[in-house]
Amino acid sequence: MKYIAQTIEAHGVFVEETKYEPEYPELYSQKIACFTGHRKIPDITKQINIAIDLALDMGINHFFVGMALGSDQLAAKVLMSRNLPWTAVIPCADQSELWSLQHRTYCDRLLRYAENQVILRPKYTADCMHIRNRYMIDHSDLCIAIYDGRFTGGAFKTYCMAVKKFMSVIKVHPRTKEVSIYQPPKPNHTQFSLF
Repeated sequence: MKYIAQTIEAHGVFVEETKYEPEYPELYSQKIACFTGHRKIPDITKQINIAIDLALDMGINHFFVGMALGSDQLAAKVLMSRNLPWTAVIPCADQSELWSLQHRTYCDRLLRYAENQVILRPKYTADCMHIRNRYMIDHSDLCIAIYDGRFTGGAFKTYCMAVKKFMSVIKVHPRTKEVSIYQPPKPNHTQFSLF
């Protein structure tokens, strides 16, 4: 994945424009679901399997996983155990630099089973996690959110991005272990004539 950022000037205001050039164009002809979720969760392997089954029933044939600790890595473990195709979407090359040796080793083991790895930035930046989440939503057809309903954090923001995009969301509540599906309303394309 090539990340291209350029600053453009529009009406005296400088704006950073971000573009992504896929190194794996064949990925984007597939029907993709992305995972988002909290870092600290109980063992919800059974519920993640249910969410994956629902996604497969909806025609999904590939998955994106952001590779953060917690929900992401549990999702990667389940996908690996089921031998399903998935891509690791890594926000920055040095993501695991501050992790414990145990967490780095576990992540490296999971990454060996990823069909592809997309690294969006060479180094950590304050917005690289948001860029990763935006990338996954922009290139997915469905979101699987391991989300407990709080109004803060990356899982909440990614859930909101999916809803704003009129994307279906399979929601796994990590505490109640409830699995539900959010189906967006059909966009209203009613046209009004002034004449």
